Amino acid sequence: LFLITPAPNITHIDDVKVSEPLSHHRIVDPRERTRKLPVRVQNLLAQSQVVGDQLQEVKDGKKTVEEAIHQSNKQDSGIGSSARIGAGALSRNQKTAPMSLNEILTFLNSFLKKLNSSNVKNKHATFHGIWSAYHDLVGKYLYPWDQEYLRRMPSRRQDGSIYLSVVSFRDEFCVETLNDAFGKAKSPDNLFVGLIQQNCEEEKCRRGSNVGPDPDCYNLFCSSTKGKKYCNNGQIRLLQMKESESLG
Repeated sequence: LFLITPAPNITHIDDVKVSEPLSHHRIVDPRERTRKLPVRVQNLLAQSQVVGDQLQEVKDGKKTVEEAIHQSNKQDSGIGSSARIGAGALSRNQKTAPMSLNEILTFLNSFLKKLNSSNVKNKHATFHGIWSAYHDLVGKYLYPWDQEYLRRMPSRRQDGSIYLSVVSFRDEFCVETLNDAFGKAKSPDNLFVGLIQQNCEEEKCRRGSNVGPDPDCYNLFCSSTKGKKYCNNGQIRLLQMKESESLG
């Protein structure tokens, strides 16, 4: 969330813009800037839940969102506090080698199972309860792991390879997307795809009426004459999820 502060008062004199000193104006209660914002945003500001100008540090990997939010409250020992960020990862695992793809997938699949269990447990909760449960789960498992991942992030490849992220939600045209990507690539051997496949695998799907299981994009592409080569070379990496576990 970002807040845009009003510019200094501008006066026009003979078509020339002149900024009037702020000291000539009445003292404005800083809370007036936020009173017109939605109540939800006001509450987030009051609880220091807005990242604001620290976004660049988050993008650069120097700080997690949770650290930015809680940096002014380092004495807090709750799940979401900065004192706990990375603590679980460091006490659990002192590895320094770059994190392998298998290690990443193992953790993400484990987290999805925990999330699914949490959703089942809070099936009849209000939306506040569901959000609170999700927030606590992320603070306890995902943020510490993310800090460890940033510490053990593999070095960037310098071989001219290209990474393509494909997030497919019950997409019947997913196979065509992969065919086009490799078919139109100038150097298809340098193309690597990370496929997140969110499909319905049951006879009766939760979304849509009278719709059966979705086509398995990964298996269809990898069993095709065109795709088998790239899959065997490890150029298609798959994270598979049930449609009921997808979060948008």
